[in-house]
Amino acid sequence: MITMRWLNSRRSFWRWSLKALLLCLLILLVLYPRIDLLPKTIHRYLNPNALVDTNSAALGPMISEFETERQPNWTKTELMNHIESFVYRKIPYAYDWNVWVNVDYRPTVEETIKKGKEDCDGRAIVAASMLRRYGFDATLVGNFQHIWVKTNIGETMGPEKNTLVQYTAEGGRKFNWSGLRDLPDEFCYDISVFPLWRELIITLGAWLLLVGRNVRLRQALIWLALAAVGLLLVRAGGNNSDNPDHIKIWGGLSIILLSIVALVVQSHQAARRSTSSN
Repeated sequence: MITMRWLNSRRSFWRWSLKALLLCLLILLVLYPRIDLLPKTIHRYLNPNALVDTNSAALGPMISEFETERQPNWTKTELMNHIESFVYRKIPYAYDWNVWVNVDYRPTVEETIKKGKEDCDGRAIVAASMLRRYGFDATLVGNFQHIWVKTNIGETMGPEKNTLVQYTAEGGRKFNWSGLRDLPDEFCYDISVFPLWRELIITLGAWLLLVGRNVRLRQALIWLALAAVGLLLVRAGGNNSDNPDHIKIWGGLSIILLSIVALVVQSHQAARRSTSSN
């Protein structure tokens, strides 16, 4: 509270600049508590195909196990489908925040197999590595929500209709800008599955930063409660990625925006009252 009193006593430009900086820092730490993994994440985002490793020592035991199941008469399509099923079985799905603590992380083949569970990108990296071992031309493709594998005979690992980016083996990227239209729905889905307690930390932090001097606490708490209700509506509307409820999503976003505007207005009025009384 001492920090907030000091912030609220600064001139308008510095007050809001520092508050914006603190909010960005709070969001960063909530999304990436393992801040040491963030540089790796950024680097690997630039060329995730570099993580596809046919020579990984950790991949050897998986290949050996798969060989005990592989039938010599399988077609290329059947082989690809069985590799998909095998990776799904050996690497169960788990969100990155449950595996790596951070909201997102691009693991190596070794890291994925050692953890024994991963989300779509880790499983796609392992599958692409196996596919290349069997002679497939396998590269990663994806959108804001999902990563899968494209081969010379088709796609695997849960391909979706809308592709935003295809990563080439040489490190390049091919963009399909029409995939941007799905960004709002995919973002709301991500909000719906991300741990609620982490989102509430960001909500509470933003509320504390917006509350100005001499604001009536009871009124400010009402706007905080409304923001929390709006967040819950967005989560409820976005939890079905195939059929999001846009009424709940836009209703929730409107309530959040209303609570922010009301709190800013209330803080501004409280500051004016304080100035006039002095």
